[in-house]
Amino acid sequence: MFGGTALNGTTRSSASGNPGNPKSNVPYTNGQHNNNSGPSDSERLLLRLLSLGAKDEAAARHLGVSVRTVRRMIADLMRRMDARSRFQAGILAAERGWL
Repeated sequence: MFGGTALNGTTRSSASGNPGNPKSNVPYTNGQHNNNSGPSDSERLLLRLLSLGAKDEAAARHLGVSVRTVRRMIADLMRRMDARSRFQAGILAAERGWL
């Protein structure tokens, strides 16, 4: 939930059936995508959170990862889109239909 609104209509329990570990539903390793690939489910959720105005810390709590991981995810998305700023990344993500 962010701002009282469910973003994807589901709960935070993981797909692996281990609701005690929210990090298990956010598979992410730096560089797992090539430049032309679309975002993973966790990256799409991150983009959605950021588009709603969530700070890095709030997005990290929602995704169940560290703030550093969120920032790495953002940097990787920006690199793949060749964006020079987060603002430009948001525009490019919207143009690509990632939001």
